[in-house]
Amino acid sequence: MIIVQALYGLKSSGAAWRQTLAESLYDMGFSQSKGGPDVHFRVANSSGKDHYEYILVYVDDLLVWSYSCGPIMDRIGKLYRLKDGSVACPDLYLGTSIVKTNNGERDMWSMSSDRYISAAIKNVEAYLEEVGER
Repeated sequence: MIIVQALYGLKSSGAAWRQTLAESLYDMGFSQSKGGPDVHFRVANSSGKDHYEYILVYVDDLLVWSYSCGPIMDRIGKLYRLKDGSVACPDLYLGTSIVKTNNGERDMWSMSSDRYISAAIKNVEAYLEEVGER
């Protein structure tokens, strides 16, 4: 999303944004998870089968999990201005790799921290190399 006013101007700006977005998602039928205030979910029905739709929030980044993300993002796009080209199938979210696979019957998604861990190892190796040179 594109934030027009600064999120970090006042101590309470981030909290005010989180509350505003949470209220918008609540109006769309989403509830906040008890496990974390940045995980929102709702029960949906697709082809006669109930399933959960999830929205993960990190400041102004959203990750939407659903059989059909388009209608959710369209509704959010009517409430907030989205970055051009920002609505797409993700391959990375907060350092976590996201992979879409198919078991022959349906599409499935998985998340892995492989990229994050590889980058962390490279950072530690670079630091140890630097310290060893002193």
